[in-house]
Amino acid sequence: MKHILPALILLLFSLPATAQDNPIVARMQAFQAAFNAGNAEAVAGFYTENAALFPPRSGNVVGRAAITAHYAQAFQAGVGGLQLDILEIRQHGPDTAIEIGETMVEAGAQRIHGRYLHVWAREGATWRLSRDIFNVIGTSPR
Repeated sequence: MKHILPALILLLFSLPATAQDNPIVARMQAFQAAFNAGNAEAVAGFYTENAALFPPRSGNVVGRAAITAHYAQAFQAGVGGLQLDILEIRQHGPDTAIEIGETMVEAGAQRIHGRYLHVWAREGATWRLSRDIFNVIGTSPR
């Protein structure tokens, strides 16, 4: 019984960061707004200059210019309506964090459900996406 309190304290300090005041949560909310506005340039601005995007069933997209073109093509094809569910954010040192979550986007007559893993890098005071990996886990009609 006397070991329960220390164990609970350790558990509390080891939980992943998911508070709404987390700067990465705020960045993802702004990312979602830029995505849903169809603004490829603004979306790409959330990535580091040498970031890599790993879309499913596609080649790697490396660098901010290529990421801008990738999102511009997606928006031109009618992709939008991004919804995010951040499941976990864990900071690894002062300048790196890992985020895991689930998404839903609308594309034509479908809703595409997916999971993602983001590697965030702090550049000065700003968190930017360094690596973005996502998978499709299912579709449903709109």
